[in-house]
Amino acid sequence: MSGVQNFFGGGYPFHWMYQALFGKRFTFEDVLFVAKTTTLKPNQGNMPMETDGVTPRELRPKCIVCGPWQFLMGVMLNAVGLSGPGAEQLLRRNSWQDREDGPFMISFMSITKGADEVESVRLHLEEFKEFVKLLAEQKFKSRMILQINVTCPNVGATQQSKARFLQECQGYLALTEQYLPGILVIFKVNVYTDIDTLVKLSSHPQFAGVCVSNTLPWATLTRWQQIRYFPSSIFTGRSPLYQFGGGGLVTVTFSVDSRALFSKSFTASTPSFTNVSGQRACFLILKESEG
Repeated sequence: MSGVQNFFGGGYPFHWMYQALFGKRFTFEDVLFVAKTTTLKPNQGNMPMETDGVTPRELRPKCIVCGPWQFLMGVMLNAVGLSGPGAEQLLRRNSWQDREDGPFMISFMSITKGADEVESVRLHLEEFKEFVKLLAEQKFKSRMILQINVTCPNVGATQQSKARFLQECQGYLALTEQYLPGILVIFKVNVYTDIDTLVKLSSHPQFAGVCVSNTLPWATLTRWQQIRYFPSSIFTGRSPLYQFGGGGLVTVTFSVDSRALFSKSFTASTPSFTNVSGQRACFLILKESEG
């Protein structure tokens, strides 16, 4: 999941509490680093940042809800909204370029909105083109994989028609092939994403798989799920993050040894499903890759 270790792998200020509690057992040593999703330009989002642009100003951000009950249930509600300084500023720091500890992912999302689906797809691809051109100018010491976030609900992303979604994702792959030949692409989606569309995308030589970890918009949850995970909604009838648009639900559904993604032993797999709270859950599509 992108963002667990922030933009550069240093984590977050509250991690010191877990380190104090668990000592050396709290470690990211065997975790593939996936940078927090960035936008092209600076994006304020809903989480105030320090002047460095990457450190949350609040120890417990108001746009995240995870109390003792949610912790026990393995869920969280967030409406961060991709707060960050933007790809241009992040790349100037040369942290990603200087990584020497093996493969890692840079996660990106186009967020420019158009008047309709057609215009939004065009603007998203124009924004992505600028991003991959920036990446093409960089020299990375370790293998970089590109994660494209296409369904984050906290920046106003809505469920597109299957045709438009396919068109946009095919555009991302074409631009990656043009400016970053040989770079693997993983799409970050949620469980509502059409499976057949993802299978169609898998024929592209740079398509490596999908990460199904994006949050589920509050409005898409059943009333029972809303009450079960956030009992206060019994009385309020609304999301604890209503002031931020409702937010999205994060739930622990599966785990995968990420190192397998980058071995030559990958085999093609049929999408598999896990039933969590009555909903389709996570799946992963992998294909053989050399290098």
